[in-house]
Amino acid sequence: MSLVACYLLPVAHLPTAVAIPQKVSHDQIIQIKQIKQTECTTGIYKCPHRGEPIAWNDSAIPYIISPRRTKILNAQPKLRWNPVAGATSYTVSIKGEGVDWKTKVRDTQIVYSGQQPLQPGGYYLLIVRTDTGVSSADEPVIPGGLGFSLLEATQAQLIDSQAAAIAQEPWTEEAKTLALANLYLNYGLTIEAVEILEDLVSRGVETAAIYNRIGGLYWNFLALVPQAKNYYVKAVELADSNDIEEQTAAQDGLGQIEAKFGSKKEAIRLLTLARDGYEMLGNTERVSQLEKQLKVLMRESKK
Repeated sequence: MSLVACYLLPVAHLPTAVAIPQKVSHDQIIQIKQIKQTECTTGIYKCPHRGEPIAWNDSAIPYIISPRRTKILNAQPKLRWNPVAGATSYTVSIKGEGVDWKTKVRDTQIVYSGQQPLQPGGYYLLIVRTDTGVSSADEPVIPGGLGFSLLEATQAQLIDSQAAAIAQEPWTEEAKTLALANLYLNYGLTIEAVEILEDLVSRGVETAAIYNRIGGLYWNFLALVPQAKNYYVKAVELADSNDIEEQTAAQDGLGQIEAKFGSKKEAIRLLTLARDGYEMLGNTERVSQLEKQLKVLMRESKK
């Protein structure tokens, strides 16, 4: 079996042999590795999941979209933030190891010039302030922080060699993209994985599985609720009733967002469907968790 073929399979369930995919099947799309919460520390990259409940990203501030809560491969990343109504310009700064950089722009994205080089392994924070006086720093502090780091050079070299091997495989472009996304996640390159998966969608690959994975990365790793909700909504719409696994995952993901930031009634509806789906899948642990959550939601909805 090709080592690269492993990128298309959940790490905890690798078989002894696997055929190199010529076409991407449903099973091959369920492939984005999840990092166990038991391995979490307070460090940003060792603790990629939410931890405590996060706040809805406030549209009135230029909250950071990218890069945040991730490692990056490119030393000149694209910097993106939320557009704020009424703002006509943004002061953009990066602070961290060996860097104290600032510029002013009218757009809501810019490519970092690299005039002050980011240091491999160094921790950085992107801050954006509008000409109306609001700042991305106004976003509530969450476990793991909102910074980013440039990948160490030795790890970047490993990724380059493995990515080159993926490119040589006789797979479809879709299969190669999924393999590359999984490779990036193995190294904490969450935003890189999101970007190539979103590019896959823009090229016409629209499945519940792909939308679920992107939604999960925005929700569990990047703590970007509006983006996560958009993808989960689409996943619910696209999920085939015969595909219980993806349908249930989509209902669970969207239900969790509704429970914390939306309609309790809609959350109860979605999470009840998700619970029933997990029962069909034999996931008794998740069924038990959702039953407890539903009892709380039902009590709260009566207040």
